[in-house]
This record gives sequence, structure tokens and C-alpha cells, in this order.
Amino acid sequence: MGAEPKEDSRMLALAVPISRNLVTIKMVGSPADVDAERQRFLDYCKGLRFSDVDVIESPEAK
Repeated sequence: MGAEPKEDSRMLALAVPISRNLVTIKMVGSPADVDAERQRFLDYCKGLRFSDVDVIESPEAK
């Protein structure tokens, strides 16, 4: 699934199951760049807040 892996690259990822959905957040880059930004990526992910999308009414439901 997706593109072929690139040599000399690294990825950090977060997958969050929310109801029937899966939210993914990824950071991809050179190993040096990903290592340098790792803590900021983790802090960013910790700061995210998700809502249960099944309880949000769509405009069509009103």
C-alpha cells in the first residue's frame, strides 16, 4: 500500500482509532531530520484532541 520505501528515510507515526475511523499522523524525512524533530512531533501528538465523529451531526441530519 502506498509508495515504495525510500532508502535512507525514516518515519514516525501515530494511529488513533476513533469510533469506526483510524486517524493517522506521520512524519517522514531523512533519519537526521526525523531524529532532530522527534520530540516536537511527540509533543504535537500529545496536544491533539479528538472528538467522536459519530456524535457530530452532519448538516444533512438537521
